[in-house]
Amino acid sequence: MVSFSYALDVISYILIMPIIGVFGDNYDKKKIILVGGTLCLLS
Repeated sequence: MVSFSYALDVISYILIMPIIGVFGDNYDKKKIILVGGTLCLLS
């Protein structure tokens, strides 16, 4: 069960990181950090 949850965690990084990388390269990094912090606060 632990290995299954770890695999789900790794797969989410593999799928999400390329998309986030595009945003990080093209947009203001301070705004991205602000939005990310706000989303973490709300969840």
